[in-house]
Amino acid sequence: MKKKLVLLMIVLSVVISGVFAGGQQEGEREIVLGKIPYTLSHDYHQSHCKWVVDYAKEKYGVTVKVVDGEASPEKSLNAVESFVVQGVDGLLLHITDPVILDQAIEIAHEEDIPVVSFYNEPKTKANPHVRIDEPKTSFQMGVIAAKKWMSLYPDKPIKVGMISFMNMEHVLTLRSTPFFKGVKSVAPDAELVAQYNGEGSSELAMASAQDMIQAHPDVNIVYGSTAEHAIGALASFEAAGRGKAVDGEPLTEIIVGTDATEAELLNVFDPNSSFKITQGLAPKENAMAEVDALMQMINGELEPNEWSEISTYNIVLDYWNNSVDEGTSFIKEQYFSDTDLRKELGL
Repeated sequence: MKKKLVLLMIVLSVVISGVFAGGQQEGEREIVLGKIPYTLSHDYHQSHCKWVVDYAKEKYGVTVKVVDGEASPEKSLNAVESFVVQGVDGLLLHITDPVILDQAIEIAHEEDIPVVSFYNEPKTKANPHVRIDEPKTSFQMGVIAAKKWMSLYPDKPIKVGMISFMNMEHVLTLRSTPFFKGVKSVAPDAELVAQYNGEGSSELAMASAQDMIQAHPDVNIVYGSTAEHAIGALASFEAAGRGKAVDGEPLTEIIVGTDATEAELLNVFDPNSSFKITQGLAPKENAMAEVDALMQMINGELEPNEWSEISTYNIVLDYWNNSVDEGTSFIKEQYFSDTDLRKELGL
């Protein structure tokens, strides 16, 4: 009898410890989450989604299905409706239109499906939201760019040109505007001479940069609010015989980007390129924050119908204050890259 009692206690102990481990138990219905990124055509969102899938499986034992939002709020809403019909257990949404995001959240909540929104906020705030505290790092990049330009060319007034998502208030508020404020904090007489639309396209960014060079040849700090904008701008400046540096000192302008993808950092740490600063978005940390918040709702630890904000942070990577090895570590950790920047650049 004592042996049976001991055996029963051991079995109960194993079951209880399994329940509190937070993973799915054998025989339980599989938990499935739906993830809709803004677009899978950008390196950042590809890495973000891979981290969501890997982290959700590794930490919680759950499956994540990803449907490309294709930079279309309408297609994202269709994907939400499809996920709801499938009966997913939770949704992770990055939809840029706040009205359509509201509709998506309402559709999910009507079926008691919890939602975490990312980056772009809904108008009706009734769900947990993961936000990136970007104004601080955007401002910091403006400071670094202005100080460096003034140290190199004190007699050349700062003329700023920007390529951004002109139809996305969030990008302007969190990135472009704080960046220019950072420049102005160092150089109060700095001018914003051009602001062009780049959408999500490096081709459109290239065309916008060509227009910028034609209309404002004296532009000397160029900010792209995404990797596509910055890389596209660099291509146009190089085609115009610009975009160059000598031993890390830009000759005609400083180009600044956002995302810190492999393509960006290959230029940032190239001593011959004038692309010298970028803002490192962290797809790993952002993905973990999203998944954790959603699983907390599923496990009854977070209220699904009340507004709450979970903040994540970017870092600044630039030629003068970071080493090329730090850049390599960043893209390896965040972007699943196996590129050694030092080796690739022959440094």
